[in-house]
Amino acid sequence: MTLEMLIHYPDYFAAAVPCSEVYAYYVYARDDLGQYRTFYSQYIKTNEIYLTEDKIQALCQTPIWFVQAITDTLVPANEYTIPTYQALLQAGAENCWCSMYFDVVGTESSDTQYLGHWSWVYLFNNQVALVQNRDDILAADNDFFSGIRPNANGGTEYVTDEDGNAYESLFAWLNDQAL
Repeated sequence: MTLEMLIHYPDYFAAAVPCSEVYAYYVYARDDLGQYRTFYSQYIKTNEIYLTEDKIQALCQTPIWFVQAITDTLVPANEYTIPTYQALLQAGAENCWCSMYFDVVGTESSDTQYLGHWSWVYLFNNQVALVQNRDDILAADNDFFSGIRPNANGGTEYVTDEDGNAYESLFAWLNDQAL
């Protein structure tokens, strides 16, 4: 609901942090009864875009920082977060970021690996600090990851403020956002 709320109430939120964002980029196929069609338990996407240009423009108005692991099998990043993030950058979203982890490794027990959908582990342990390179994503030729390069740190660079000072974490960035 994060993106849905931003689309319908663009002046209400100072910023948003979608974690394993599940807002559909594509329209998914339905049968004659209106039920989603599946193939091996996966929804069948069409080539029709659901996240229209009007919706993208509404989202561009709000600072957004996406957090996800590429190993998320419940919400595949290449069907949700990645095309959405790339569309936002292509539309000119300036304060829009993405931390894409390869997998989810815990801190409580050394080297405990969690389900890829649990990228909130990084978020709620205040470990999100690095983001993907925006220029790589803008220059991508729509390959499978569209310029996203998942890694253990979520990215390779820090987000900076107006004075060029790096935010030490997503929460530091979030605290600096205002309407």
